[in-house]
Amino acid sequence: MIKKQAFTMLELSVVLIIIATLMIFVTLGNNLVKVTDLANARYLTKTSPVKDIEGLVTWYETTLPESLKMEETIDGSKISTWYDINPNLAAEQKNNLTKIQNNSTKFVKNGINKLPSIFFQGQSEQRMILDSFSQGSLSQRSIFIVTKPFLASGGSIIASSNDSDTTESLVYFESSNSIKLRAAPYDTIAVTYSPTNILVNNDYILNINFNKAKSRIYINNATEKVGGVDKDPGDNDMHGISLGSKANNKTFYKGLISELIIFNRPLKEIERKSVMKYLSKKYDIKVANL
Repeated sequence: MIKKQAFTMLELSVVLIIIATLMIFVTLGNNLVKVTDLANARYLTKTSPVKDIEGLVTWYETTLPESLKMEETIDGSKISTWYDINPNLAAEQKNNLTKIQNNSTKFVKNGINKLPSIFFQGQSEQRMILDSFSQGSLSQRSIFIVTKPFLASGGSIIASSNDSDTTESLVYFESSNSIKLRAAPYDTIAVTYSPTNILVNNDYILNINFNKAKSRIYINNATEKVGGVDKDPGDNDMHGISLGSKANNKTFYKGLISELIIFNRPLKEIERKSVMKYLSKKYDIKVANL
């Protein structure tokens, strides 16, 4: 009887050892998948067509070692600088985004497609800024943003020109089914595109082309513009960037942003498709008509 009990305890010990070993292998496997996903994202970034398209002004993303300070790439860490990775600019010409005072914008390790993202909390002081572009102000431009909104309501600013309150260049969510665009004095009515069926907690690739009366927005679609028609939101220059709120620190954005690319001209369809294809692969976001 005693020998049988000892044998049972031995069997139990062996089972526990096997379970513990399997758990270790599962954990190592999950970590290996994460490392592989990150390496793949970095490869896609390095080999993307973005750098070869004429007019690249600035490029921010979250996977490369040179994009963020190493000590700030710990989950939940506050971000002080988001570095421009545009390879066509010398180091002293980079258009780096920096925090404003008291900013607690945070690094999220498992963001969009389980890749790193920057979390804008939708509160006061939650923005990053660039005072001016090294290549001058931009009156015509093409902007790509990879984002996941946690709140899509009136005045939820994604990006603005970091200029005065009277000359805004904005793209923002008006409500859950529309997005607005303004490149005109602040008292000018913004152009509304609707419906767009913006859903919270969904991943989006936005392409905003500012081109005066031919301005348009594409959302997870490479050829079909939102609303089906061109708009005229004005033609004021974009002198810098306020990311996450207006330049006067109002109407905040709550959500994740993983990538921001700006060209100083509206892109041709073939160019837009090539950028969206790269972003679609990297973030596993389905884009129609590629």
